[in-house]
Amino acid sequence: LFRSLDPDGASASTLRAWVAGAPDSCPELAETSVVALDLERILLKGSAQIDALELHSPPAGQPGSGLLAIHAVGPGVGIFRWGLEANPDLAQLRAIREQRVAEQAHQRQQERQRLQLQRLQQRLQETEKLEQRAKDIGLEALTAEEQAKLQRRSQVELEIERLRSELGLDAADQDLGSEGDEAERDQAVAAAKQRREKERSQKRHHEEKRALQKERQKNRDRKFSD
Repeated sequence: LFRSLDPDGASASTLRAWVAGAPDSCPELAETSVVALDLERILLKGSAQIDALELHSPPAGQPGSGLLAIHAVGPGVGIFRWGLEANPDLAQLRAIREQRVAEQAHQRQQERQRLQLQRLQQRLQETEKLEQRAKDIGLEALTAEEQAKLQRRSQVELEIERLRSELGLDAADQDLGSEGDEAERDQAVAAAKQRREKERSQKRHHEEKRALQKERQKNRDRKFSD
């Protein structure tokens, strides 16, 4: 788990570590590396062992270096100034990696949305076939499950519109389209509204027809009983 950074294997070693990433872009643990320093060899040249250590850092947001106080039997107490030297190359690599992780997470999200959009579009096509079947044989000939699918068409259309908007497909259509395309979209919205009105009308007609049949049956039963 570690590799020495010092030719003598004495003062510094790099260790494998795992840190938590950003919750929105990288919720899983990400592997990284840290450097461990042997302060006894660096500060005391290995002449004594440190038995007490105190680290002081400047308050957050304030400039300045920190102070490190150590105590060892023999040398006594020593105070050192410490700090971190910023490496622009490492900072750039870190930024590139974070950007790549965020892009990969965004791509996975888009793939899931595209798959969901494809399934909803397929469901919409099946609903259109059911509508044509209802026109041919009548709405009352459909099963209760098939009629429920027809009633859920508006919800499916709204979900498709939401996914297309999140995927940027509507914006792409606007860039490629013109005023004529906007008119076509308006016509499509009006047609969808007309279909929903027709579905509600067919449902009311079916309920009224069924109520009339029940009333006729009651009248026939009453006539025979008399």
